[in-house]
Amino acid sequence: MLNVQGVSKRLLSMVPLLLAGLTACTHMDNKADLPKALSWADDGFVIESSAELTHEILKNSKNKPVLIQFVTDGCKPCRESKRSVQKMAGDSDGQLIVIHLDVTHDEGAMQSFGMKAQFPAFKLVIPNGGRTLDTYGSDSLPELASLLSDRVE
Repeated sequence: MLNVQGVSKRLLSMVPLLLAGLTACTHMDNKADLPKALSWADDGFVIESSAELTHEILKNSKNKPVLIQFVTDGCKPCRESKRSVQKMAGDSDGQLIVIHLDVTHDEGAMQSFGMKAQFPAFKLVIPNGGRTLDTYGSDSLPELASLLSDRVE
Protein backbone atom coordinates (compact mmCIF):
# COMPACT_ATOMS: atom_id res chain seq x y z
CA MET A 1 0.00 0.00 0.00
CA LEU A 2 1.26 3.47 -0.92
CA ASN A 3 1.65 5.97 1.90
CA VAL A 4 0.27 9.09 0.17
CA GLN A 5 0.84 11.32 3.17
CA GLY A 6 4.54 10.36 3.30
CA VAL A 7 4.95 10.97 -0.43
CA SER A 8 3.23 14.36 -0.17
CA LYS A 9 5.48 15.47 2.68
CA ARG A 10 8.57 14.48 0.71
CA LEU A 11 7.37 16.34 -2.36
CA LEU A 12 6.53 19.42 -0.31
CA SER A 13 9.95 19.34 1.33
CA MET A 14 11.52 19.47 -2.16
CA VAL A 15 9.63 22.58 -3.27
CA PRO A 16 12.16 25.08 -1.85
CA LEU A 17 14.99 23.19 -3.53
CA LEU A 18 13.16 23.12 -6.83
CA LEU A 19 12.29 26.80 -6.60
CA ALA A 20 15.86 27.71 -5.72
CA GLY A 21 17.09 25.78 -8.75
CA LEU A 22 14.54 27.38 -11.04
CA THR A 23 15.12 30.94 -9.90
CA ALA A 24 18.87 30.89 -9.35
CA CYS A 25 19.78 31.43 -13.01
CA THR A 26 18.57 33.56 -15.86
CA HIS A 27 19.67 33.17 -19.47
CA MET A 28 20.82 36.16 -21.53
CA ASP A 29 23.05 36.18 -24.55
CA ASN A 30 23.28 39.49 -26.36
CA LYS A 31 24.48 43.03 -25.72
CA ALA A 32 20.91 44.34 -25.51
CA ASP A 33 20.48 42.25 -22.37
CA LEU A 34 23.31 44.06 -20.51
CA PRO A 35 21.15 46.32 -18.27
CA LYS A 36 18.86 43.43 -17.46
CA ALA A 37 21.83 41.15 -16.70
CA LEU A 38 23.38 43.66 -14.31
CA SER A 39 20.02 44.12 -12.61
CA TRP A 40 19.60 40.37 -12.13
CA ALA A 41 23.14 40.14 -10.77
CA ASP A 42 22.24 42.84 -8.22
CA ASP A 43 19.54 40.47 -6.99
CA GLY A 44 22.00 37.59 -6.55
CA PHE A 45 21.12 35.62 -9.66
CA VAL A 46 23.61 33.73 -11.81
CA ILE A 47 23.65 35.02 -15.38
CA GLU A 48 23.78 32.31 -18.03
CA SER A 49 25.55 34.23 -20.74
CA SER A 50 27.26 34.18 -24.10
CA ALA A 51 30.93 35.10 -24.48
CA GLU A 52 29.97 38.40 -26.13
CA LEU A 53 27.68 39.46 -23.28
CA THR A 54 30.21 38.29 -20.70
CA HIS A 55 32.85 40.64 -22.17
CA GLU A 56 30.30 43.49 -21.96
CA ILE A 57 29.48 42.65 -18.35
CA LEU A 58 33.19 42.75 -17.48
CA LYS A 59 33.45 46.23 -19.03
CA ASN A 60 30.39 47.44 -17.09
CA SER A 61 30.70 45.59 -13.79
CA LYS A 62 30.26 48.72 -11.66
CA ASN A 63 33.38 47.97 -9.61
CA LYS A 64 32.02 44.60 -8.48
CA PRO A 65 34.02 41.40 -8.60
CA VAL A 66 32.99 39.08 -11.44
CA LEU A 67 33.17 35.30 -11.23
CA ILE A 68 32.87 33.42 -14.51
CA GLN A 69 32.25 29.67 -14.46
CA PHE A 70 33.19 28.03 -17.78
CA VAL A 71 31.40 24.74 -18.42
CA THR A 72 30.68 22.31 -21.22
CA ASP A 73 27.97 19.74 -21.91
CA GLY A 74 28.65 16.34 -20.44
CA CYS A 75 30.99 17.64 -17.75
CA LYS A 76 29.88 16.04 -14.49
CA PRO A 77 32.14 18.21 -12.25
CA CYS A 78 30.66 21.28 -14.01
CA ARG A 79 27.14 20.22 -13.09
CA GLU A 80 28.20 19.35 -9.55
CA SER A 81 29.86 22.74 -8.97
CA LYS A 82 26.93 24.72 -10.36
CA ARG A 83 24.97 24.63 -7.10
CA SER A 84 27.98 25.94 -5.12
CA VAL A 85 28.41 28.77 -7.60
CA GLN A 86 24.70 29.60 -7.35
CA LYS A 87 25.03 29.72 -3.56
CA MET A 88 27.98 32.10 -3.83
CA ALA A 89 25.86 34.41 -5.99
CA GLY A 90 22.90 34.28 -3.63
CA ASP A 91 25.03 34.83 -0.53
CA SER A 92 26.72 37.90 -2.02
CA ASP A 93 23.71 40.20 -1.62
CA GLY A 94 24.35 41.62 -5.07
CA GLN A 95 28.01 42.45 -4.37
CA LEU A 96 29.27 39.83 -6.83
CA ILE A 97 28.40 39.24 -10.46
CA VAL A 98 28.37 35.53 -11.27
CA ILE A 99 28.30 34.31 -14.86
CA HIS A 100 27.74 30.75 -16.06
CA LEU A 101 29.28 30.44 -19.53
CA ASP A 102 28.65 27.25 -21.49
CA VAL A 103 31.40 27.02 -24.10
CA THR A 104 30.29 23.71 -25.63
CA HIS A 105 29.47 25.24 -29.01
CA ASP A 106 31.84 28.23 -28.90
CA GLU A 107 35.38 26.97 -29.37
CA GLY A 108 36.93 30.43 -29.26
CA ALA A 109 35.29 31.54 -26.02
CA MET A 110 37.89 30.03 -23.71
CA GLN A 111 40.72 31.62 -25.69
CA SER A 112 38.99 35.02 -25.69
CA PHE A 113 39.24 34.98 -21.88
CA GLY A 114 42.77 33.55 -21.82
CA MET A 115 41.62 30.24 -20.36
CA LYS A 116 42.71 26.65 -20.99
CA ALA A 117 40.10 24.10 -22.07
CA GLN A 118 39.94 22.32 -18.71
CA PHE A 119 36.60 22.05 -16.92
CA PRO A 120 35.14 23.41 -14.83
CA ALA A 121 37.20 26.56 -15.12
CA PHE A 122 36.74 29.77 -13.16
CA LYS A 123 37.94 33.31 -13.74
CA LEU A 124 37.65 35.79 -10.90
CA VAL A 125 38.09 39.43 -11.89
CA ILE A 126 38.50 41.88 -9.03
CA PRO A 127 38.12 45.49 -10.25
CA ASN A 128 40.04 48.66 -9.46
CA GLY A 129 43.60 47.45 -9.83
CA GLY A 130 42.70 44.18 -8.19
CA ARG A 131 43.74 40.91 -9.59
CA THR A 132 42.52 38.28 -11.95
CA LEU A 133 42.62 34.68 -10.82
CA ASP A 134 42.16 31.70 -13.15
CA THR A 135 41.45 28.36 -11.49
CA TYR A 136 40.52 24.93 -12.75
CA GLY A 137 38.51 22.15 -11.14
CA SER A 138 35.78 22.09 -8.52
CA ASP A 139 38.37 21.85 -5.75
CA SER A 140 39.27 25.51 -6.39
CA LEU A 141 35.85 26.73 -5.18
CA PRO A 142 36.87 27.07 -1.49
CA GLU A 143 39.82 29.25 -2.51
CA LEU A 144 37.53 31.47 -4.60
CA ALA A 145 34.97 31.68 -1.80
CA SER A 146 37.70 32.71 0.64
CA LEU A 147 38.98 35.45 -1.66
CA LEU A 148 35.45 36.71 -2.20
CA SER A 149 34.51 36.70 1.48
CA ASP A 150 37.03 39.50 2.02
CA ARG A 151 35.54 41.55 -0.85
CA VAL A 152 31.84 40.83 -0.48
CA GLU A 153 30.93 41.79 3.08
